[in-house]
This record gives sequence, C-alpha cells and structure tokens, in this order.
Amino acid sequence: MQNQTVEERQKVCDYWLQYIVPKEFPGYVNDKHNTNILIDYIRYSCDGYFSVLNLSRGARLNDSNLHGRGVADTPAQKLAKEKEAAQKKQDEEDAKAGAANDKVIADWIRDECPTGLIVNNTYGCGDPLYGSSQDKIAAFFHRNYPGQTVVTAAILSEAVLTLGQSLDWFDRSPEAMQLRGQPAPPPKKMTEKMMIEAGLKQDPSTIQTHSDDKPVVPFSEVARQAKEVVRKKLGMPSEEDEWQVKAEQISVTTKSGKFDHTKTAEIRKCFATNKTTGKIDWKETYKLRDQLATEILRRQQSS
Repeated sequence: MQNQTVEERQKVCDYWLQYIVPKEFPGYVNDKHNTNILIDYIRYSCDGYFSVLNLSRGARLNDSNLHGRGVADTPAQKLAKEKEAAQKKQDEEDAKAGAANDKVIADWIRDECPTGLIVNNTYGCGDPLYGSSQDKIAAFFHRNYPGQTVVTAAILSEAVLTLGQSLDWFDRSPEAMQLRGQPAPPPKKMTEKMMIEAGLKQDPSTIQTHSDDKPVVPFSEVARQAKEVVRKKLGMPSEEDEWQVKAEQISVTTKSGKFDHTKTAEIRKCFATNKTTGKIDWKETYKLRDQLATEILRRQQSS
C-alpha cells in the first residue's frame, strides 16, 4: 500500500471534483452516498491509493449507482428538463428586469417627470403610470429599443418628449410639461470660421510658417552623395561596398601563425547596424571586427 496523508488525499479529491467531474461526469452529486462508493472502490480495488485516474475509473464502474448519474434519461425526459431549466432561468431574469424597471420608473417620477403628467406619486407602490400613457410609453420603448429589457431614465424622458400631447396630463401648460432635473444645455461653441469672422482669431492660411520647409541636409552628406554619384558613373563600387570587402577580409591566426578558422568565423558573425534604417553599416562593422581581431591577437601575445 502506498502511503498518503489525509491532506494529499483531499487535494486529489478536490482537483477531481473541480476539473474532471464537470467534463466527464456531469450531474454527479458530491454527497456521502457517492463518496462511500468511491472510497470502497479505491480501498478494495486500488490498494487504498487516491489518484485522479482511480477516482474516474471508480465513477465509471459505479456510474449507475451514483446520485446525479444513474440510468440515463430518455430523449423526451432530457428535453423536458432542458425546457424547464430554460424557463426557470428566463423567469428569474424577467423578475430581476421587472424589479429594476420599477425602481427606475419610480426614481424618474420622483426626480424628472413633468409635474403635469398623470402619474402615481406613491413611490414603489402600484403602477407608476396610468392608462394609455403607460401603454404608449411601453410601445415606444419596445419599438425603439428592440431586444432591450431594462429601461432607463433617459429613455423615459425621450418617450415623454416624443409622445408629448398624446399622453395623459393634469396640466398642459408649458411649465408643467417640462422635464425636471435636467442638466443645463451646454454653452454654444463658436466654430473656427465664426471666430475668424468676428476677429477673435487669425486665419491660419494667412500665417507664414516653416512647416513646409525641407529639412536642411548637412554639407558632409551632400559631399558623400555627390561622391556616390561619381562612383556610379565611373562604374566603381560604392563606398559601402568597399567597406564590406574590407570587413569580410579581416581574419586572425593562431599563435603558431596558422589561419584560425574558428575565431575568424566568430568575428565574421558580428555586424553593426544603422540605428535609423536597421540595415548593416559596413564601415562600423569593419571597425567592430578590427577591434575584435586586435583584442584576440593581444590576448595571444600576453598568454
């Protein structure tokens, strides 16, 4: 028998219940009945050793006797259970949405509703809106927000502004039909054209800037470019090509004077790149390889 501590066994069981059961044994109930069945199986068939494999094997062999598993449902029974679960979930969601909507409407009536609209002012008691007004606002909501189940204060205010005179009113005076608690309208913002015409801002097209000026090219760069043009016309290799040839020719020898293939190959794997273009800079690569070769020779002489 392999020795296991109680803590080790518990960890195996917890892992099996959390990660294996939902995928391989859906419906399994973690109760005393099922636990005793699996413990007996492991005790007499697995020498008392708890493992994920042993637990799964025991569950499969005793599947018909486990709570939550047992004899498989017929297709009709399975469909009935799925419908029942779906309906229960839908009823719960509808109840939550209804409660949320009732609170939103009650808060809106208290804080924003026009004073002239016929409403139930008893906060949280009974239908907040009366008669045709409630039906019209509900129709507005379902028409303009299809698929949405939760109403908002903004939607209620929008419905009142849109439906206006068709709702039921105590008082149809302009003041009584105004929404309450609304934020002040934002100040009118002048466009750039309006500010220019009013003399508050200068027309950008009349301002002279250097934004279209071409960047200044250093004289050294101009000279280098001219040199490259001459080389190209004469069929000569470019300066970069010459540095590449020099860099590829760098090599080192052993202390006995023989060509050192290993160190030469290591040197030729080193490159310096241009930080702007990301391409190989052969002049800097030549300098880098020359420094490496010099350092190798210095170490040979000092050893």
